[in-house]
This record gives sequence, structure tokens and C-alpha cells, in this order.
Amino acid sequence: MCRIIWLPLGGDCIRYKYIASICLAFRAFYELIEWWVALASGEDAEAFLGTRGYILDTQSDMGLTLLGAISGLFLLLVLYDKQLDETVNDVFQDN
Repeated sequence: MCRIIWLPLGGDCIRYKYIASICLAFRAFYELIEWWVALASGEDAEAFLGTRGYILDTQSDMGLTLLGAISGLFLLLVLYDKQLDETVNDVFQDN
């Protein structure tokens, strides 16, 4: 659990920023593909994308992607710390 407290100060912080950035980059690319297909199909873009008049659809998608990436990183960090503690305890108990 100590790693969560020191996360912004440690060297792992850059890795977590890259992971979140890659998730956002994939989502942004998907949004661009949606836009290109809407333009290429010649249909009304709102009808194709299914936004139902919600103007901030892309921004909310990106925000939820960021929230999911950050929460996933913290969840996996906690699970990783738990597994690491169990492994270290097993190694030292065997010796």
C-alpha cells in the first residue's frame, strides 16, 4: 500500500502517465475513425454517430476513458502490491 502514497514521487509515475496516455490515444484515434466514416458515408454525422443531440459525446467518452485508465492502474497496483507481499512473505518463511 505504500506505493500508492509515493506514486507521484517515484520513478513509476512516468510509466503510469504513458499507460494512461496510450489509452487516451487509442480512444482519440477511434473518435477520429468515427468522424472519418461519418464524412465518407455522406450521412448526417449525428445520425451515424448516434449522439442523440448530445454535443459533448466525444469529450465525455475521452473523460470516461481517462477515468477507466486511472482506476484500472490503481486497482492493478493494489493487486500487484498484494501479490508481491505474499511472494516476499513466502520466500522469507521458506528460508
